[in-house]
Amino acid sequence: MVAKKHAYLIIAHHQFEQLNFLVSLLNHERNDIYIHIDAKVKDDQFCKLQADLKRICTKSGLYFSERVDVHWGDYSQIESELKLFQATVGIDEYYYYHLISGSDLPLVSQKVIHQFFDKNPGKLFLTMANKDQRAIYERVAYHYIKPQLSVRSFRSKTLKKGIRFFRKCEVRINRILKIDHYKQFDTELGYASNWVSIDKKMVDLILENTKLIYTIFSKSLLCDELFIPTLVNKYNLKEKIAYDHIMSNVPLELQGNLRYINWWDGTPYTWTDSDKDLQELKAAKKAGHLFARKFDLERYPKVKDFILSEVNSDL
Repeated sequence: MVAKKHAYLIIAHHQFEQLNFLVSLLNHERNDIYIHIDAKVKDDQFCKLQADLKRICTKSGLYFSERVDVHWGDYSQIESELKLFQATVGIDEYYYYHLISGSDLPLVSQKVIHQFFDKNPGKLFLTMANKDQRAIYERVAYHYIKPQLSVRSFRSKTLKKGIRFFRKCEVRINRILKIDHYKQFDTELGYASNWVSIDKKMVDLILENTKLIYTIFSKSLLCDELFIPTLVNKYNLKEKIAYDHIMSNVPLELQGNLRYINWWDGTPYTWTDSDKDLQELKAAKKAGHLFARKFDLERYPKVKDFILSEVNSDL
């Protein structure tokens, strides 16, 4: 029996030495690797990265998707994900698709990851999140002016305050006018972490609905956390979600997408090489998490040896 292949879809915009390390850990005969590099990255940097990664990928197929100029909180985040899903079409029939960031690292070997998904065919691995129902709904109910502008667009505290005030005014005006662009779609809005592991059937549904996704989300805010779970609702696929409990954002809680992300200490927290953090990552692995984020190996280079030790201990 031929082993079924996996597609890793990576979104990255900086820290390319760390990206090289990540790809080296994913380099396996059962994996193909697809990478989206932000269009803001200069061409010479991109070309060097391509050459470096081609040398690293001795076992996996390596592909680069069409590049998008990504802005936090904007539809361009969804667009970059769609470009990655589209890049896989015609290459292979993948068993699972793992959407991760360049700041993620695996906590286990590829052998463990493949064995886990071999035992869980057809399941969707999403982290269902806590939500203020009204605030989440208003992300798509209203059409926002220049949604690519957010507090992360500016360094100036004054400008950050200005954009917050502007968005509050937008929301208030839309509330007063009782605008609701979403009600026409007659589908329950979903909310989950944007980092997912999903099967081919779900990817096919995403690609079949690219026009609908654009129509609903192109003028919304923080929409990358909404479009996949909304399609899950539209097609009544909730029973396929492996862990459908709502995350409480507490340490060592199993997160449904199997990526251990620390939201209780940051937005999210960056793991350090402190003994406390490394012990928590070990406990997260033991609890069943396959990946963690986010990491910064430039600031905490000792984490690299820790990750190598954890991954190699499974071989």
